[in-house]
Amino acid sequence: MSVRDRGGIDDNQVVAYDVAHAAAAVATARATLQYGALGDVEASIAAAFVADVVADLVGRVTGRETLWGVEPGWDAPAAAFLREQRDPAVVGYLRTPLMRILRSSPRWPALAKQMNLPEVG
Repeated sequence: MSVRDRGGIDDNQVVAYDVAHAAAAVATARATLQYGALGDVEASIAAAFVADVVADLVGRVTGRETLWGVEPGWDAPAAAFLREQRDPAVVGYLRTPLMRILRSSPRWPALAKQMNLPEVG
């Protein structure tokens, strides 16, 4: 059943907001994947960011699967990726001295903003 069938956007504002937010996050994650192709460090940053996007999406859909048109358990294929990339050690790695090189890049402020990371590390 579509949002239209359920009374339109006004009657489904939470779901409409979640869909819009998820669409924007997925578009940003796709752009981040291109950045990840630039090297190993960039790939680590991109994977951590994509994992956060997927985890946010899972949170928005869980308990509302019918409204999103998916079956419970739709997110199971992403579980191992999320466990690996959301491990606190991965985030810790992104703060290592090796990352100073990346943070010193003139491209870092734009990337940091896109990924919701602090510009200064």
